[in-house]
Amino acid sequence: MLKREPFFLIFLVIVTAIIQFLVFGIAGFQIDNDIDINIHDTYFILSGLYMLLGIFTLLLFLGYGIKLLIFKNSGVIPGILFILSCILILLFLSELNPVFNSQNLNIEPLGSNSAIFGNDTLIKVLNSMRLFILILLLVVSLTTGKKIVQIIKR
Repeated sequence: MLKREPFFLIFLVIVTAIIQFLVFGIAGFQIDNDIDINIHDTYFILSGLYMLLGIFTLLLFLGYGIKLLIFKNSGVIPGILFILSCILILLFLSELNPVFNSQNLNIEPLGSNSAIFGNDTLIKVLNSMRLFILILLLVVSLTTGKKIVQIIKR
């Protein structure tokens, strides 16, 4: 299982690069270029490399999460990489919290004139996501810790 982990990581890096190229083009890989994300009348300006790291973290989280669910005896390395991806996603979500607090975002449904989501709802959703990932992080950390202890005892 350990021999396949580098190939899986390389596969995730290649998929990340393809997604980055398809969504943002060649500008997504340049250091000095920024990516503008327009949400209603607010522009969020992010570095292309920041988006690249975010896509890779999401793919790492999904890839190793599915791997841990499907293969019961997946070993220690996938557990450690999943823990790393959980920590990185928590950092990304913590980075988004001040953005939602500082902006007055109102998301309107299609074909309607009234806003159904305000800042409070977005912050609650963000905090719920952080809590869910924190619980996942705790569970996977405990199971990976048990596997490490079993390996050390052998």
